This record gives sequence, structure tokens and C-alpha cells, in this order.
Amino acid sequence: MDIMTRTLQGSEEKVGGIWGVVTHPAHARKGIFRTLMHKSHEYFADKSYKFSILNTSKSLIAYALYQKLGYRDAIIYRGVYKVIKDTKKTTEKRGKKTGMDWNKILEIYNQATQDKTGFVIRDTQYGKMLETRKRIQPKKCIVTNKGYALLKEDSGNVAIQEIIALTKDEISKLITHSESEATKTVIAEAVLNNNLQKAYLSSGFMIFQDSYDLLMSKPLAKASFKEVYGNKFYAAATDYF
Repeated sequence: MDIMTRTLQGSEEKVGGIWGVVTHPAHARKGIFRTLMHKSHEYFADKSYKFSILNTSKSLIAYALYQKLGYRDAIIYRGVYKVIKDTKKTTEKRGKKTGMDWNKILEIYNQATQDKTGFVIRDTQYGKMLETRKRIQPKKCIVTNKGYALLKEDSGNVAIQEIIALTKDEISKLITHSESEATKTVIAEAVLNNNLQKAYLSSGFMIFQDSYDLLMSKPLAKASFKEVYGNKFYAAATDYF
């Protein structure tokens, strides 16, 4: 993948993304994985990308293999969850729940992430891709004048793919709305914003004590991940690949 990112200096730079590497079981332990990865790194280097990045989990065997190839932990995705006990709640009628106003969402998103680095460069096509790939369910999402919540529900369990709001009060309202769409649990797998995490905790959410999902980065030039992106790297569950 070729992924556009924003740096600490505000410039836009592409990085290489590894979406998936799979070796047929019948051909395991023949060096195919390492060869594929080296070819990918050569491809990215030819394009003068500073980094190759990927999402993985520490619970996977591949994690140790990525480390051997020079990948290092860059971002740990903190997660929160809440068990919903009251199954008789009624959904509060707020915001737009029919159709997605991606222009409005993008306006709010750009305002909220203007000082962030990383995966913050989006357009309306990005949003429509989330719908097409069924990463979100438009009928479950909510868009207001001050924020939005992108949700996906399955058998009473709601995954909060992203919550963005311009005020603390609006964040709390969007979290409450997300809870009202669930009958079993609500889970937010990528909470990198401290204020958002505090809002979840104030609403009775619990933190996953052991976080295994993370973003790994391999430098392809003389630059470290922290030098380029600092501590302001933004990513949401919608950015998983």
C-alpha cells in the first residue's frame, strides 16, 4: 500500500504499508515470507519512502518475524470496553441517522485533527470506502454539528470505529449514543486520545489490561518514527489494515 501521512513539520509524505503476507502451508519454512518482505522493502525504497509500516498483534507468530526484519513497535492501540446490562434502553433521537454526510464528517475531522500527525489525511472517498467495505453501518452511525460516531453492530455488540467531537460534552453524548445501540457490549479498540479515554472511563468503560494490537514501523532511511511523527500520531480503528 502507498499511504499518505502528515509529519511534525506539517508536510505530507507517503509511507509503505504491508497489508498482508501469507505463505501456503505446503511451502512454509522455505524463506518465502522473508523474500516477499525484502521485495516490498525494495519497492518502498525505490519510491524513497522513509518507512514501511504494518498492523499486527503480539499474539501472532509473525510478530517475532517482523522484529527480525527490523520492525519496531510504533503505536500500541489502547482499547476500552463496557458490558451493557440494561437491554430495554431506547435510542436517543439525535443527529442524522439516515445517510452519511461525508462532507460534514470531513469538516469536523479536519478541525479536530489539525495538530495531529500520521493517518490524518482523508477525503470523502475514504468515507465511502468504509461503507463499501462494510467497516461501518451508516444506520447505526450518528453525525451532529459538533461531532460524529462511526459504528458497527453485530448481534448486540457495538464496535466504535471512531468518535470525533469538538467539545468534551459532545464526546460524552456520542458515547452515550453508542451505548444505546448495543444490548451486549460496546468496544473501542483504538483510543489514542487521552481526553477520549478519560471520557470513556467517566462513562463506566474498562481498559483492556493487555493490549496486543499495534502498529510496527521499519525505517528505510536515516529517520526515526518519533523524529518524523513525534507523540502526535493519530489512528483509529477505521485505519486498520
